Amino acid sequence: MSGALLILPTDMGQVVKALTELESLVEGAIAEGDFDKAEMLSDHLANRQFAVKIANAFAAKRYASDLQAKRRRDYIKRQAKLSWG
Repeated sequence: MSGALLILPTDMGQVVKALTELESLVEGAIAEGDFDKAEMLSDHLANRQFAVKIANAFAAKRYASDLQAKRRRDYIKRQAKLSWG
């Protein structure tokens, strides 16, 4: 489970979120009182989440570009098949 947050319903209608390993380490460091380690892990988690957002943005841009190119190809194909003109 890398970077994904799972929200699980319980029998009583409550919502419990399943923590990633890194989030669990942050919680453990806080429980132990090791705030420097918790801060370092939290920063690492934030950087990872930001990297995922950037990767998703690039993937979306690539998808939009591919979709636009496909639409252009389809348009050109349709223009070539017209019987008038």
